[in-house]
Amino acid sequence: MGAGRSAAVWLLLSRHAQRGASATHGEEGKDDYLTVHVFKARGGHRVYYLETCWCQGIYSNTPHCLVKFELEPGDHNLTLALAQFQPVDHQVDYTLDVYSMVPFRLRPLPFRMRHTEMLAGAWRGVSAGGCPNFDTYVDNPCFRLSAGGEVDLLVELEAAKGHDTTAVGLHLLPEEGGEAKPLKLSSGAYRGGFCMLEARSLPAGRYTLTASTFEPGEELGFEISVSCSAALGVASLPHEAAGLKRRLVKGEWSHAAGTAAGSPNLAEFHRNPQYRLTLARPAEASHSK
Repeated sequence: MGAGRSAAVWLLLSRHAQRGASATHGEEGKDDYLTVHVFKARGGHRVYYLETCWCQGIYSNTPHCLVKFELEPGDHNLTLALAQFQPVDHQVDYTLDVYSMVPFRLRPLPFRMRHTEMLAGAWRGVSAGGCPNFDTYVDNPCFRLSAGGEVDLLVELEAAKGHDTTAVGLHLLPEEGGEAKPLKLSSGAYRGGFCMLEARSLPAGRYTLTASTFEPGEELGFEISVSCSAALGVASLPHEAAGLKRRLVKGEWSHAAGTAAGSPNLAEFHRNPQYRLTLARPAEASHSK
């Protein structure tokens, strides 16, 4: 949509009347609360978060919903999101009429990702590690994404029903050991119940996808949808300490006891807390602080 002057735009969403036995007199459309939301951010592309809405419509179960706004002079790409307040168990047909003071083009936005895989997971016990602010973040569920070539990627995480207010997030990092890539992607600020991570022209390689809640110890299930423009390998990763026995040791550095001795640069370094690890046979060991 473009113009050398400001332009008024009207959007009229009309719900079609039901016919036949499925329509009950006086009850028709009572649960069909519909509206149109207008987005400038990501205009011309699919949208996922209502927080970025520029002009938010009002839901109504009347046969017609009208949204009016005015655009300043210049070229504009907008996304019109036709929304139901809540899903219903019947089909709702509609007509969208757009009226503008200047010429415009209107087209549907298809879902362009050709491949989609669904993953199920849960934060339980140790795996409820919380966000990167906590050292237990490494215990969160992780998945490996393997791209043979450059791809567009869309990852959506939805918390289990009843956990719409639980803050969740996604992070994507290249695996260590491969070609160095200054890439770190996330779903942004943690959001209640749903989040989305998007990557355009993601280079070929292997990546680790981490799903987390904001606070550690929050236990719930989740589903992840991984959609991409080309075939992508997706696999759940076992925890790096899977199969190992874990023992937690608590201690402290105390000035009174003389154990707050500092780094090896200082003469009293040997007074720091020390522990003996004895293994009955060759084994792998790891530690975290």
